[in-house]
Amino acid sequence: MDILLHPEFWIGLLKIIWVNLLLSGDNAVVIALAARSLPPKQQKQADRKSTRLNSSHRCISYAVFCLKK
Repeated sequence: MDILLHPEFWIGLLKIIWVNLLLSGDNAVVIALAARSLPPKQQKQADRKSTRLNSSHRCISYAVFCLKK
């Protein structure tokens, strides 16, 4: 747990969070554009499924990133 005392760790973590926020917004726009021609019920399903997939991908990416270090 000594890594938590290093400023490089916190700077790296903040960079990852910042990029994640930027890409999450971008994904939402792409999904909305792709789903706009669907019926309302399918739009909601697409939104829910994409949210689950993005969350899963994010967790797996973080785990892989942390295990590499």
